[in-house]
Amino acid sequence: MSEDNIGGRALAEALLEESQEVAVLSRDVEPFALLVNSYADSIVPAELRHADLLDLAEALTGIEQSFPTVDVVALVGADDDERMHAAGDLLLARWPEAELVIVSAARPLAAVPA
Repeated sequence: MSEDNIGGRALAEALLEESQEVAVLSRDVEPFALLVNSYADSIVPAELRHADLLDLAEALTGIEQSFPTVDVVALVGADDDERMHAAGDLLLARWPEAELVIVSAARPLAAVPA
């Protein structure tokens, strides 16, 4: 498991313990499977392998089908990938009250104000 996914999973679990609704965008959602098993409808991991328009549309649709509102959008492994940041911006446009959190090896838990 990558350092990004370890940090992202720890962050997601802490937020879920606080009864937050968490949308996780990552290139690899496998590390979040056990959280889905434990927290069911409180977490939606969306895989963005390429962060292209099709991936973004699928992620947004999946999250919208699961959550009426989102408390936190976590970008895992985003680093300086502009497409991943655009995905976060798209989700924040849909849920402007959500907090955006970026988890990467360079910035393990960097919060960006919504």
